[in-house]
Amino acid sequence: MIIDKQKNLEKVQKLGAIDKETDIFKLKKIGSKIGQQIVNARLAKNMNRVQLANLMCEKESTVAEFENGTAIYDGQKLNKFQRILKIRFYK
Repeated sequence: MIIDKQKNLEKVQKLGAIDKETDIFKLKKIGSKIGQQIVNARLAKNMNRVQLANLMCEKESTVAEFENGTAIYDGQKLNKFQRILKIRFYK
């Protein structure tokens, strides 16, 4: 029983930080630096959010969340941005 609880705790810690007092998950956000890189790359390609969202097969609101830096970290979607916009993210 203790081993299972420890394994679950390790999995949760990989996803994000845990507030130990209240056991509330705090998932990682992508941050404003990556969001600004997405905006700059999109504008350099003369695209609007709707066009980029269509190329990614995502909603425009998803693109907006990433550009604002408020999206929860999602490696698959970040890879889509990199592939379509032909950029590499730096921190």
